[in-house]
Amino acid sequence: MAELSKVYEFACKWLLKFSDPEVRYTELVDRFFAEDCRALGFEMDCGIAFNNRYKGAFNYTDLLKSIIGEISDIELIGSALYSQWRYYNHWAYDAAEILEPENREWFILLLKRLKSLSKDNKEENGMQLIPDLNFKTGMRLITQKDHKNNESFSVFKTVGFYGEEVKEQTARWGLAQWDSGTDLCKCLIEHTDGAVTDGRHRTFSYDKAENMMTFYLDTSAYYKGKPAVLGDYWPHLLIEQEDFRYNELDGKTKAYYNCGCKSIVLSMDIKLGDYTETATDGDWVRAAQFLLYVYAKGIDTNDFCWFGVSLFDNRWDKNDHYINYDGGKADASGAMIYLIGSKYAYPGQSLWKNGKPEPNGEWRHVELDLRPYLDDMLRHGQADGYFKAKTLDGLCLNGMNMGWETIGTFSHTMHVKNLSLISHLN
Repeated sequence: MAELSKVYEFACKWLLKFSDPEVRYTELVDRFFAEDCRALGFEMDCGIAFNNRYKGAFNYTDLLKSIIGEISDIELIGSALYSQWRYYNHWAYDAAEILEPENREWFILLLKRLKSLSKDNKEENGMQLIPDLNFKTGMRLITQKDHKNNESFSVFKTVGFYGEEVKEQTARWGLAQWDSGTDLCKCLIEHTDGAVTDGRHRTFSYDKAENMMTFYLDTSAYYKGKPAVLGDYWPHLLIEQEDFRYNELDGKTKAYYNCGCKSIVLSMDIKLGDYTETATDGDWVRAAQFLLYVYAKGIDTNDFCWFGVSLFDNRWDKNDHYINYDGGKADASGAMIYLIGSKYAYPGQSLWKNGKPEPNGEWRHVELDLRPYLDDMLRHGQADGYFKAKTLDGLCLNGMNMGWETIGTFSHTMHVKNLSLISHLN
């Protein structure tokens, strides 16, 4: 591949031309674009490789727009640009069609992405590790578990927050609602304002203008007045990405997902909304937790750890780390759990006030470098003989979930804005 500095210069040069409202079409379809592409080693293949990876995005600007943030292969982008240019240069009935807004936007989208990926000072801003934070690809709804470790869940419906049809194979996110009452597939109401809800007990919504997620769960649909007893399953409402499609990334991008990065900074704004806890005679425990986990996975091993942060727990204002292994249930994974205590997420005010949870209180900002805790995770796992990886360079972050895990009767809402996970190599 060509030097990144030269790719960057190419992207800047042609982005300027395609963005110029006064540009003549002959300036865009003349041989100079092709010469620049060949000089960088970009291959013209009629868009075959690009279309194989991103179905339809070579031909449809709206589809390209929806997945542009997922594209990280510089050579693939260059090939797509060269191939699309060749269509207007050679095959189009009227080469001036390249100036039509939708066609011009297609080039601008890829040139901007190319510029971002090749920018020399990319390290100043780091890389966002969580794909599709604005839910452009939609959401798969996941059925209840059977707790027998066979066919434990399956996708039954897809929901889009932007009014478009969502494809199961490209939807990044899943909404899990395990043990939270009647399966959503039997009582789902879809709203056009970005909410997935049964209208009573469970709602997940995304506010595009505020970049805010809202998680509402009322567990009375599960308990129905009965106490929470030892051995109960925990009602969940959480969003998840089973993986970040790490294996599809190019080598340069994969480096940012490596657990050995210099820093991996989690940040968000978070607020507890409505909150009610109902005591029932015979309750073994009442616990409402709002957690975020990222999945630390072995690159060349089968290592796996649920690595997370405690963002809220009704039992403690600021708790310490929880380090254990998943067990005690028929469907337990046996995997390591490393949960960073909330006292590290909130060095100042937490989501509690005056010795109890603070419903509808102030927004709190979380900003936490996960790297030191990954070091500690590895030390504990190696001491237990759990990890096969010798160093953090043998592990990557590949997948996540976030939401409510609750036992006992609660009605509670959490709001999360501006979620981000940024890694830096140096």
